[in-house]
Amino acid sequence: GNLTEIVFCMNCLKKGLLRVVQVSMLGSVLSNLLLVLGCAFLVGGTRWDEQSFNKTAAVTNSGLLVIAVLALSLPSILDATH
Repeated sequence: GNLTEIVFCMNCLKKGLLRVVQVSMLGSVLSNLLLVLGCAFLVGGTRWDEQSFNKTAAVTNSGLLVIAVLALSLPSILDATH
């Protein structure tokens, strides 16, 4: 869980493995978001025939996901290209 990720990232930072920490955090964010979304679809599909979603919340969460991906991936991309 989250405690394991924190311990792992702290150990990697002490050893100077910044790239490993960045990729680990990016993978953690994406997998958690996809897991929660998949569970919501699965449970909602078994319980109701038709689902409705809050458009404002969906747009806000999508925007936050894009910002998180960019914030974690752009430093790696810039470092690799320069």
